[in-house]
Amino acid sequence: MASDRVEVSAEAAAPVIRIITGEDISAALRDGIADFAANPVLGLFFGSVYALGGMAVTVAALWFDLAWMVFPAIAGFTLIGPFVAVGLYEMSRRRELGLSFTPFDILSALFRRSGREIAILGAGLVFVLAVWFRIAGLIYALVFGSEVVTIDALITELVTTPQGLLFVVIGNAAGALIAIFVFSVSVVSFPLLVDREVDFVTAIITSIRAVVENPLVMLGWAILIVAILAVAITPFFLGLFIALPILGHATWRLYRRVVE
Repeated sequence: MASDRVEVSAEAAAPVIRIITGEDISAALRDGIADFAANPVLGLFFGSVYALGGMAVTVAALWFDLAWMVFPAIAGFTLIGPFVAVGLYEMSRRRELGLSFTPFDILSALFRRSGREIAILGAGLVFVLAVWFRIAGLIYALVFGSEVVTIDALITELVTTPQGLLFVVIGNAAGALIAIFVFSVSVVSFPLLVDREVDFVTAIITSIRAVVENPLVMLGWAILIVAILAVAITPFFLGLFIALPILGHATWRLYRRVVE
């Protein structure tokens, strides 16, 4: 009796990485916008999940008088963006193949293929986010002590005092290191898990290889993502309704260009 199980070859377990250029980033963005325009309602749904999550984290920090946590929360919440965008990768994949889809198709396809591996990798990002919050709290305690301040007082401290400047410098440096790590392990890994039946370790290694073999182009992509998200977050996360689906679709398109 013939089996419908797909055997993963050695080549499939070690995907080939292409060398890409800045034009690939431009093309990926154009294709990502086209993917979003083809099904904006479903894209806006994923964007709303991300935006509302960011709003909730920020409001919670203010509600519990943790003004110092607002800025780390806003910056750190972007770390789980690749996990939230998994449904967008599947949408782009199906559109690329000329397949119609519904929200149920998107979710069921993810569960059928590498659902467990995606969940493990997503849990890893949530863990990194928790670690970032702990690091931010430690930096605040070392610089300001245990004093609780309002958001207005904190902003004044940040822009007018040496301690505030120190907090900004150390916090941004620590956040940048964590962001580089998360970008390296996730930029290709999540799309790869959506596309193929591989384990999360193979996906992470492939993602890191893609960054190492295309350092300048991937750095440019990372900077572009940060810039777009920074603008999108400014109006209380409202820009994420559109920014996330476009970046999610574009990330899938870039993955297709960098992984053979």
